[in-house]
Amino acid sequence: MVVKGKKVTLLFLKLVAFSIPFQVFALPVSGKGIETGHLFFTLALVFLLRDFVLKDGRAAGLDAPERYLLLFLGGAVISFAIGFHLFQFMGHEIKGIKQLAGLFEAASVFFVIHRSVSTPDEFSGMVRFLVAGMGCLAFSGLWQFLAMNFTGIRLLADWSWAQGLNPSLGAGWRRCGEMGGLYRAHSFAPEPAQYAMMLTSIIGLTIIRIFPHKGFQRSGWKDLLPSLALCMGTVLAYILSFSLLAIVSLMVIIAAYGGLFFEKKHSVITGALFILVLFGIWTAMNTATEGKIAQKMITIKMIMPTGDKDITSDALSALALASNLEVGLKALKANPFTGWGIGGHPFAFAQYAPVWTARYPILLKLCKEDAGSLGIRLISETGLIGLSLFLLFIWGIIRRALHAIKEAEKKASASAAPLVPLCIGLLISTIGVVIRVLFRYGSYYSLVFWVSLGLTSTIPQVLSSCPEAVNVPFIRGCDDGTN
Repeated sequence: MVVKGKKVTLLFLKLVAFSIPFQVFALPVSGKGIETGHLFFTLALVFLLRDFVLKDGRAAGLDAPERYLLLFLGGAVISFAIGFHLFQFMGHEIKGIKQLAGLFEAASVFFVIHRSVSTPDEFSGMVRFLVAGMGCLAFSGLWQFLAMNFTGIRLLADWSWAQGLNPSLGAGWRRCGEMGGLYRAHSFAPEPAQYAMMLTSIIGLTIIRIFPHKGFQRSGWKDLLPSLALCMGTVLAYILSFSLLAIVSLMVIIAAYGGLFFEKKHSVITGALFILVLFGIWTAMNTATEGKIAQKMITIKMIMPTGDKDITSDALSALALASNLEVGLKALKANPFTGWGIGGHPFAFAQYAPVWTARYPILLKLCKEDAGSLGIRLISETGLIGLSLFLLFIWGIIRRALHAIKEAEKKASASAAPLVPLCIGLLISTIGVVIRVLFRYGSYYSLVFWVSLGLTSTIPQVLSSCPEAVNVPFIRGCDDGTN
């Protein structure tokens, strides 16, 4: 019964991973949209509780990532209680309870994946479904870019009609954004920035496939990775979102790949080549958009407290971050350790919003519910304690996954060898997703974020389940004993 229940749980988890990009297709309930991924996850959670936690007692033993996450959740509850007691603003308790409920649901996604995925087949199966869903998103975006810019065909290219399918998206829907006269790829994602953020979850896998480490096994290392055609198409679709943060995330992912898994003497050469490639991509994008990319980069200075605040369509995101950062720092000063409490940022914004935001009503509307970045929201609502505990949780996952991969390199397990490139690709993808969410996504609940973290957290247990076999080198040119 337990084995059967686990299979059902894993099936629903795979559907969760596949359905991440399809958030536009939701079940409308009371003016909100319940996304398909949430529905699949609820079913997965039911089977996990029935067959694992309640019957096997597996909840008794918590490992480090689970303990770190529980510490953060406890800190979030404490911050809510203290914030409500100190500030007692009208509506805080309702807003806070909703935010806490969403945060606990997000944490449940992590727990379910972490508890359910433990073997190579389960791990690779989950990643395969994630890649399949993101592949649909990427190639739909490629078609959209070609159709809207060059053929004028709107069939399955202009998704603006779908904005009413998920009421929760609301004003977040940007239709087909333009950049220098070109429609930006975003497919059925609400906007190009979210399109790029979701694709970030597999960009590391595409980098591994296109630029494999020379130490990978000659046979078998491609078996679990996406096809070269899918990888090339995904990278192209990612770039055609014309998202500045997409380029930054790509640089972070490449830096993580080279810095963590290449020898120092090779990192310099590899880094120089990657910089040239990125410079070429940057130049091509800037040329194609008539210099708009460079202009958008200049808007970053608006985030700084001393930067000029001049609203344009390209500067809106920078101004939103600038205003929220100022509010977050003032909220931190008011209560440095626990902040204004979960759900308190909108009320902090109402009190500490910079004077210049009054000139831009659209900013007030955007910032009412969205702090601009999760890092700023954590600073504002949970203070230094909440932010530290959250970063500790993330660092613990990345550190344990990296250590497990390094150990797999040393042991040179024949069964683990094909898994290592897959694990490396997922790990560096997750690093990119974390950077995106902390710096430019203001919600506690991001399915792609928590699924990526959950899968990355399973790397140690997945690799440790592989039987060992010596003298099978596959990373860093490990000596096989013949030299």
